[in-house]
Amino acid sequence: MSSAIYQALTRSELLGELKRAFRDATGFSLKLVRNGEPQRARASSREGSAFCALLDTNPRACAACLEIQRDLHRRLGRKLASQETCCFAGMVELAVPVVVGGEHVATLLGGQVFRQKPGRRQFDRVARQLREWGIRAKLARIKQAYFRTPVVSEKQLEGAVRLLTILAKQLAESTTHDLLGPGQREPSSVTQAKRFVHAQAGEPLTLRQTAAHVNVSRHHFCKIFKRTTGLTFTEFLACVRVEKAKRLLNDARLRITEVAGHRGILAPLPGLDRRSAKPET
Repeated sequence: MSSAIYQALTRSELLGELKRAFRDATGFSLKLVRNGEPQRARASSREGSAFCALLDTNPRACAACLEIQRDLHRRLGRKLASQETCCFAGMVELAVPVVVGGEHVATLLGGQVFRQKPGRRQFDRVARQLREWGIRAKLARIKQAYFRTPVVSEKQLEGAVRLLTILAKQLAESTTHDLLGPGQREPSSVTQAKRFVHAQAGEPLTLRQTAAHVNVSRHHFCKIFKRTTGLTFTEFLACVRVEKAKRLLNDARLRITEVAGHRGILAPLPGLDRRSAKPET
């Protein structure tokens, strides 16, 4: 499920708008990375740190960045809350999880800034490390980019964390709406199935029941639903129930035990159709 949701996140028009808005408001770069799979994203002086962009082609510098990302993912895995990391050059980066359908799908990274204005000695240490990695030809340009990196106060960092948290929630909600709601160009059978699931999510729904409701064969329904939404029927139903639980949890009149016992929240998922030994495809 996370793969389909991550792809939906990357295709979201809102993501591009959030990147521009976050950079305009804070001066920080912003990027989205998939949970659990730290990857070296090619840096750009237009979208991120000019300093990082100049190190982009050096394998050892990239390996150091990947290790920082791995540590960040481990910390996010232990505690699903905003995190902060610092690279070898002393630049701070902020990380906030994007949770969709109750699953940590991706992480928003923002930052590549200094807490304090760097001095000559600090850059000399960085330069020694760069020479050890074989970076010598671009040191003058790297130095210039290094000292042009934004310097922010603690208050600005705290504000950026709060803003990043809001953006992560907004992106998750927008993607959830796009995934679970009717699509503009989807087959009518898929739209009908989505409406049926939303209306009957409190019941122990099966794939066969839903396919029969929209008057298509179970096999054809599996194929067309997965191709259209990127999710299997079981994954879609689970997401709908998670969103229903979230709405109930926002009701201050209800206790958590009441939400857990609410009809449909803990209803069984149709991993296997009762009349068939074949799993859902």
